[in-house]
Amino acid sequence: MPRTGHAILASLALSIASAASAQLGPINPPAGVVGDTGPDLSQIDGRTPLSAQNTPGDFDSVFRISRPGSYYLTADLTVPAGDRGIEIAISEVSIDLNGYTIRGLNGSLEAIGVVGSGDRVRVSGGTVRGTAGGMFLRSDFVVEDMIIEAMQGDGVRGTFLGIVRSCRFDDIDGADAHGVSVNCCAEVVGCRFASSTTTAAMIEGTQNVNVQGCWFNNLRGPAIQVSNECIVAGNSVEFTSFSLPASSAVVIVANRAMVRGNSIEANSNTNTSVNGILATGTQNRIEDNHITGGRIQSTGSDNVIIGNTMDTAISATASDFVGPSITSPAQMTTASRFANIIF
Repeated sequence: MPRTGHAILASLALSIASAASAQLGPINPPAGVVGDTGPDLSQIDGRTPLSAQNTPGDFDSVFRISRPGSYYLTADLTVPAGDRGIEIAISEVSIDLNGYTIRGLNGSLEAIGVVGSGDRVRVSGGTVRGTAGGMFLRSDFVVEDMIIEAMQGDGVRGTFLGIVRSCRFDDIDGADAHGVSVNCCAEVVGCRFASSTTTAAMIEGTQNVNVQGCWFNNLRGPAIQVSNECIVAGNSVEFTSFSLPASSAVVIVANRAMVRGNSIEANSNTNTSVNGILATGTQNRIEDNHITGGRIQSTGSDNVIIGNTMDTAISATASDFVGPSITSPAQMTTASRFANIIF
């Protein structure tokens, strides 16, 4: 290549390097501390940390949420007497406790509470301990992956269209406190309830409440008490010892409920006629349940009681539909598929 060609190439390379240096800046950074170079996590994922600056409290709350959005805790939260931990005054709110604990001092109010008409609230991922009540929510709420313990009031209380899922409730000790209390159209699924001294039902519901796959241990009152058009299925109640009238039970339903596939074992009561399952109304279906230390009783009418196993004879009314009782293995060969086994 002629010498002039080499000169042209060298000049071109120098021009490119100079342009790149001008655009990229100096190779060596300036002296001193390197500052913030980009947005923080809350700016990236659209979440807002709960803080005195972002969500300042009012006269009865530590934090108050007044704008829809997604919020999260950045540290444990202590709730003083007379205050709620987090007050929600708007709909469309999601709160991630982010693994932290809301802890109440003596005289504190709810850990999380809706005031006004706040609906569509979601709470997840942390622990609530020692407040007067856990959470007061309204409609269309979700509570999941929470630990709720040492309550003098209800752990979760809501009106309707709620889901409580994969939560743990321990030491619900107020005289009239429930682990979960809901009015209508709610689900309680895959939760654990244990070591509580309240004599109120651990789960209380009025209408269209679905309780499935929950586990209850070491209680002093009923595990489940629901009223109309409810489903109670696949739950396990173990080692419950309580002193309630014979009119009570471990599972209590009123009208048109489905009670299926539950295990109620090793329960005791000062009354020898304790009911494992009690139907107080009409048109309930009680099927394929296993009970030891208790019985099935109906005090209503037109209830279907079939395919259950227990160690105490069924108590029903003349208008109920009760499968035949089998009391020995020899009867199994000719037994109806609707038979109840009394062992």
